[in-house]
Amino acid sequence: MSDSLAAPIAVLQTAPSAVTVAAVGAVLATTGFALLPLAKHIGDLVVPERRVFFARWGGRHLVLAVVALLLSGMVAHRLTPMLVGAEPDLVGILSMLALSMLPPAAVVWFSAKRTEPNWVVSLGLQREKSVAAVLYALGLYVLFLPALFGAGLFWPWLYERLGGVPEAQQVLLGFADLAGGRLAVACLLATLVVPFFEELLFRGFLQPFLVQNFHDRGGVILTSLIFAALHGGAAFGPIFVLSLLLGGVALRTRRLWASWAVHAVHNGAMIAVFLHRPDLVGPPGGLLGILGLTS
Repeated sequence: MSDSLAAPIAVLQTAPSAVTVAAVGAVLATTGFALLPLAKHIGDLVVPERRVFFARWGGRHLVLAVVALLLSGMVAHRLTPMLVGAEPDLVGILSMLALSMLPPAAVVWFSAKRTEPNWVVSLGLQREKSVAAVLYALGLYVLFLPALFGAGLFWPWLYERLGGVPEAQQVLLGFADLAGGRLAVACLLATLVVPFFEELLFRGFLQPFLVQNFHDRGGVILTSLIFAALHGGAAFGPIFVLSLLLGGVALRTRRLWASWAVHAVHNGAMIAVFLHRPDLVGPPGGLLGILGLTS
């Protein structure tokens, strides 16, 4: 465990007040965001020039993808009791979630292939320089850990002040009921499969469209707002911060593999922390809502 996280975890273990946890979170988040100039400098060295990309797909393609997502979600909800039982475990839930993302992913693929001369490059799926992009993205993730952890501590306090009820994501809590092979399958789905579909839909397809219409910062922020909102109010804050990182990585590298790698590593780290120390998940603060999965 890194020294930067040892102190806040020690604070959590002594059952401090919610205000104390929120204050620690605010300090950590501020520290993390203060490292952004260093992250930009590293980006200038690793990715010297960001290639400006203008998505040729338009509003009608976006509407088709949203409709496909809504309809497939409704169908998956209806089919879940028949396919995985009336009370499915996390494996069943994540499997149906992944299946529900297939239709919108197909719309994204079709839209890119119809509108872009090189649809692979347009979605960030090219392999050239992907290793460097992934290493750069993971380095940024390490630099951004204080901000991510701080948001996870601060947001529950703020959310409660706004009238919400802080609670851990049910997706994360579902890992406690699994063991053996089913736990391995759930981890695979939560770290690789679902994050890939989410990155394809949000950072590969939605974000370029919004960046084209609202410029770099506006596109990343709007994408992050939508992405975080879909995860629910209790998880909004930390997932918004995570999405800003994912959006910045995708924008800078134009490699979907880079943002996917960060998303996968983050989910895997949060699952590992929860399985090792489930007592850290819960009020006051803790890892509430940090896991970047749609529940």
